[in-house]
Amino acid sequence: DGSYTYAVDNNDATVQALNSGQTTTDAFTYTVKDPGNLTDTAQLTITILGADDSPALNGAITVTLATETQNSGNPSGAVGTLVSALVGNGSGPNNVTDPDGPSLGIAITAVDTTQGSWFYSTNDGGVWTALPAVTAASALLLDSADRIYFKPNAGFAGTDTIALAFVAWDESAGS
Repeated sequence: DGSYTYAVDNNDATVQALNSGQTTTDAFTYTVKDPGNLTDTAQLTITILGADDSPALNGAITVTLATETQNSGNPSGAVGTLVSALVGNGSGPNNVTDPDGPSLGIAITAVDTTQGSWFYSTNDGGVWTALPAVTAASALLLDSADRIYFKPNAGFAGTDTIALAFVAWDESAGS
C-alpha cells in the first residue's frame, strides 16, 4: 500500500546532540515492486528536528557553598561560591547530564533566610544584589560564571543544610 513507519533512535548520539531548531537527516534506499514484477528504486530522506533536552541534576552528589565567616558583612569583590562549583556537565562537581549543551547554570527555586541573607553577582563580584523572593515558577537564573554569597545573621555559626534549592538550567530559555 506504499505506507511506512519510522521511529527516531533517541539513543543515537547525533540525535541527542541536536539543540532546538537544529536538524539532521536519515536516508534510506528502497525498492518497490508492482504485481507485474516491475521494480523501481528511490531514496527516502527523513529530516529530524532537534528539541531541547532538559538537563538532569544528580541530587545524590553533594555540593557545598563556600564557608562564610561569622558576623561577616555584605559581599565585596569575588567572594562567595561560583555557580560552576554547584553544577557541572563533565567538569566541576560533574552532577548534571545534558546531551545537547555545554552551557550550564542554575535556577534558584527556594532559599532559607532564617539564618542569614543571600546575594548574587553576575559580574564576578563587581556588583552584588540581594536575592529576590524565588519560587519554582519564578526562579532566579544564574550562569556558571555568576556567584552566590550567604551573609550569616549576627551570631549564627554552623551549617544550614537546606539553605538553597536549585535545579540545573541549560540556558536554552529564560534570562
